[in-house]
Amino acid sequence: MKKGKSFSEALQQQPKHFPADLVRTVKAGEQTGFLDLVLADHAIYEKQRQLLLGKFQQALFYPCIVLLMGSVLLVYVLVFIIPSFQNIFTSLDIRLSVLLKAMFLISTFVREQWALLIGAILAIFASVVFWLRSDQGKELMAKLFWHSRIGKLFWLNKSFWLLSRFLGAGIPLLEAMKLARGVISNSVFRQKWSRLSQLAEKGQSLHQAAIYCGLPEDAIVLLKSREQAGRLGEGLQKIAEMYQLELNERLGKINSLVEPAAILLVGGVVGAIVCILFLPLLQMTREMM
Repeated sequence: MKKGKSFSEALQQQPKHFPADLVRTVKAGEQTGFLDLVLADHAIYEKQRQLLLGKFQQALFYPCIVLLMGSVLLVYVLVFIIPSFQNIFTSLDIRLSVLLKAMFLISTFVREQWALLIGAILAIFASVVFWLRSDQGKELMAKLFWHSRIGKLFWLNKSFWLLSRFLGAGIPLLEAMKLARGVISNSVFRQKWSRLSQLAEKGQSLHQAAIYCGLPEDAIVLLKSREQAGRLGEGLQKIAEMYQLELNERLGKINSLVEPAAILLVGGVVGAIVCILFLPLLQMTREMM
């Protein structure tokens, strides 16, 4: 580390090795003089976050494999199976439905313009990734994440847990809120937290400030009861634990639903293709009988 530079500035110069969350955490700790405490709490919370992320990624692995195999199967059907049926229908002079005509057109396009199709898919993918990395994309994703229940659970759990730790270490409330704000990367919640801090600085109780900032009702009720009992730190920790449990439950439900949803999606597409292909043959067989 060069002389004259703070620890956070040194970390900021190595973005590939040190994420933005860690840099903000170190900066907040330097500003308040509680760098050791902040880093210790960040390490604990990062471990919890990695465990959650690992479970989520593990649960998504099988559905992704199912979707990939389903995509390969769909391409195989479009390229090799459907042309055979097209020849049969043409030779038998069967009247084609709108769905059959559309399917044959898609099959012909995939076979003849496969390079253009792959290029278009790659271009769309690259455009989406580029937009998500832009400021507008990050802002929109931050809004969508905060307005989801999982987003609220994640950020309220993190901020309240850190705030309870800071209060337990003897840091004054306003200073602790300033310290917690430094580790919030979601722009929407960061604005709400700033408003929360401003109201608390003007003398509002924390639960009243939470009402004005539009925080969830269950958090407000718990904050009010613990604040009136003079056990705010304990209340914040209880809220964080409650949100952690709910977050685990919701992620577990999502994980349990994604796998059958992927199987149903692949099965539904393949089943629809089979029905569209074989219905004309069944109708022709009935007419002949």
